[in-house]
Parts: sequence; C-alpha cells; structure tokens
Amino acid sequence: MDAASTNQEIANATLALAIVAGLAFAASAVIAWFTLMAAHATRDEAEATRQEAAASLQVVTEMRADRELQWVPILARLLTGNLSYNVANLGGGPAVQVVFVIVEGSDWFKSRTFNLASNERRDVTLIRQAGPPPPRGPIFASLTGKDQGEALLCIDRFGTYHRFLPHLPQTQPEQWRPPAPNRPEWVVWVDTQL
Repeated sequence: MDAASTNQEIANATLALAIVAGLAFAASAVIAWFTLMAAHATRDEAEATRQEAAASLQVVTEMRADRELQWVPILARLLTGNLSYNVANLGGGPAVQVVFVIVEGSDWFKSRTFNLASNERRDVTLIRQAGPPPPRGPIFASLTGKDQGEALLCIDRFGTYHRFLPHLPQTQPEQWRPPAPNRPEWVVWVDTQL
C-alpha cells in the first residue's frame, strides 16, 4: 500500500468516525429532548397530583364540617313554673352534660347536670345555689349590662363546648373545642361545675 491510499483510508475512517460521532451526538440530543419532555410531563403530573390532594383535603374538611353541623345540639328552654323549665335539644346531635344557670341579682340558680338526645325534651328545676354567683362576664357574655342572665351549657359528641344565651336571642351560640388556644372563661367555669 502506498502512502496515498493509506491516507485515503485514514481519511475515510476519520470521516466514518466523524459521522458516527455526529449520529451519536444527534441521538444524545434526541434522548436529551425526550428526557426534558418527560421531566416536564413529570413536573406537570406532580402539580396535578398536588392540586388533586388539595382538592381532596378541601372535600374532607367540608364533609367534616357538614357532619358536625348535622350533629350539633341546639338548646332552647321554655318556662313552665317558678323555677321550672322545659329544656329541649332541637339539634341533630346529643347534648352531653347540660347545665342551665340563671343569675338574678345576687341570687343564682343551677340545674343538675343532665343529657339530652336529639329532639328530646326534659323538665328541669333550678336549685338556688349557696355562695357567690358565677362571674357574669364569662358565663353570660356581659351583653345585657344588667345583673341577670341565663346560660344553657353543654358538650357535644365531638367534645365541643356550646354556650346558648336564651336571654339574648339575637346572639349566636358560642363554641370552643380543645385543643384550640385561648380557652374561654365560660369553658373553665363549666369544667368546674361538671
């Protein structure tokens, strides 16, 4: 073989290697492009999964709130005698450890603790209590500015404390559930009475 044909073969081999390298580079570029597209698809799928999880959590939160609303007690009272009342649970859930308290001036009256099922009524007699009356602010919300007030207090099946103020029919019942912060004074008082 002469030098010219050897150079030609080397040139052909170099050309072939350059073509192979170019094809390999092109293949790598195609693979990189597909990898990039797969990464974008994975990112989009992860975002969609995150949004689905958030939506699912929202649905669960709404279902829980709906269930709790269906099971919340709603207490009302009707005077039937001097210190006798008919107390009713008009709500969908049981009222546990119900206590009815009335303050009139320096006198205060309290029922025994009782439970009421949904749509149950019970006649309750209030008993004059010895000692100083409960603090009006924490129990009766100090909304009347008077020396009197009423409170129906109970706990529901979820452990939520409820306070109904029948002498102030325009007020919404108050609720508190452990372990929420800022435990209201009326909850502290209820716990000492039950």
